Amino acid sequence: MNKPNFLFLLLGASYASIKFAKEFVKNDLKPEFKYDLELDISPNKFINKTL
Repeated sequence: MNKPNFLFLLLGASYASIKFAKEFVKNDLKPEFKYDLELDISPNKFINKTL
């Protein structure tokens, strides 16, 4: 996955969560998204799969 695809999915999920929460919360929600991410490569990517 490249950076533009990741950001598209992250922002889409963020806005979907706000839209969902507005149905259940009486207070006005502000879409101030803050993220603390630790990105890593899956170790399975480098496993030799030939037997």
